[in-house]
Amino acid sequence: MSLTGVRTVYAPLCGWTAHRFQTGSRSWTRSHPSSARYERDVRERGDGWRVPVVDRETLASGMFGSAAGLDDAQLEMIEERGTPQSYATFTSPLRLIGGASPSHRRAMIICTGGGMTADMLRQAIEQGDPRAAALAGPGWEFYELATGHWSMFSAAVELAHLLHSIATPTPAKG
Repeated sequence: MSLTGVRTVYAPLCGWTAHRFQTGSRSWTRSHPSSARYERDVRERGDGWRVPVVDRETLASGMFGSAAGLDDAQLEMIEERGTPQSYATFTSPLRLIGGASPSHRRAMIICTGGGMTADMLRQAIEQGDPRAAALAGPGWEFYELATGHWSMFSAAVELAHLLHSIATPTPAKG
């Protein structure tokens, strides 16, 4: 599916990850409480450059986002079929090039199983919370899915419908 006319769709947002979308930010830092474990896993089980696939217990713990909505079969499938991910994708600074064009829509899908809601995010933006600063600009559209971070498994049909509705241009009123 082509997302023509939609510049940015972030999915899913569970908890406070919006700050990660700012230039220079990293998904993972050495100050993160679990960083020592991941660095050890990368060294010992990931050939020094990959984050190994996490096990079911770690997924269910919510360490990689809320596991709300995942059943045993989905947890097993992620554990069995998952592939390692480059550690650099967690630790390299994000570089955003060029500004957002006013002609492109920006959408955020918030997976509420992690405790965050669109209303909470709007309130954080209104209060000037720095974690929501990247979403404070004009033109943001916020959508919710009642599931956890792994929406592509726990709510695949709902996510597909929502992405389709976001990507489908609305007819101009006239």
